[in-house]
Amino acid sequence: MRGVVIQLLIAISTWAIWLLFTNFNGFNIILDNITIALTMLLGSFVAGSTSVGGGAVAFPIFTKVLHIDSNTALIFSLAIQSVGMTAASLMIVLTKMPICFRIIRYSIIAGGLGLLTSLFVVRLHISNADIKYLFSCFSFLVAAGLIWIRLNYDKALHLDNPKPSAIALTISCFIGGMLSGIIGTGIDFIVFTLMIFMWHYDFKKAIATSVVIMAINALIGFTAILLTTNQFSDTIINYWLAAVPIVVIGAPLGALACKYAHKNIMLYFLLVLILIDIVSTVVIMGLKPNYLILLAIVFMGCIYYKKRQTLSESNGI
Repeated sequence: MRGVVIQLLIAISTWAIWLLFTNFNGFNIILDNITIALTMLLGSFVAGSTSVGGGAVAFPIFTKVLHIDSNTALIFSLAIQSVGMTAASLMIVLTKMPICFRIIRYSIIAGGLGLLTSLFVVRLHISNADIKYLFSCFSFLVAAGLIWIRLNYDKALHLDNPKPSAIALTISCFIGGMLSGIIGTGIDFIVFTLMIFMWHYDFKKAIATSVVIMAINALIGFTAILLTTNQFSDTIINYWLAAVPIVVIGAPLGALACKYAHKNIMLYFLLVLILIDIVSTVVIMGLKPNYLILLAIVFMGCIYYKKRQTLSESNGI
């Protein structure tokens, strides 16, 4: 009950600030950007009901359906997740949901460095087409990870006090941050997956921790963009203003659906969205051997590492 009250207060406060900021013209902004608002209703719903951030829905719809360039989609994703994920993080903290502060600390430094490296260095050397393809490769790994978690979670060994190494935390958070700096999301799901199957954390603790990490990552990226560039332009600002009041509604609705709907329904729903993204990428852009090879290497590397870890655990090493 306390969590519902907090969510309601956050939503009311956000709407009040939004109305004042838009000089009570906010509803016209929503109508002028109704496709953006509807996209983020779906995106925030997914963010609230799964372990994947809203950017995982917004980015492909923006770039493929609405034909918005990938740079605009990236900046918008970071900007809107700074609101939505931060609101969710406040609820997590205020309701005292369990989170792993150690991993969060590493994500601030390593994840932040990875994000800034991508935003101001790596992303400048990647074309819009390659960014779309990279996102679809990430979507495939997300789908594989979700299926893996669904099939094997009950068999996983969960330790009372798991302690991943500093090196593993630094590398994973840095890579996740780099991915977030290219496609607007990534570090949350990477951390979530590693916490479940590599480091054996509790499922709810992994979800809560990944939400907080994505909020921090988005805030770092969005703040850096505001302070060092003028890319948060009028167009993106209008998109953002149209989406802000939506995400504070969509995420709680997603959480409610996750609580009462059968757990497989949300999994299948997300997998359908991912399948549409992957198929559309292949149809529009064809197959790119270099990305397929990279995807295969990452995929096989994860399987090999997990098998070695399982063997070590079974031998008591």
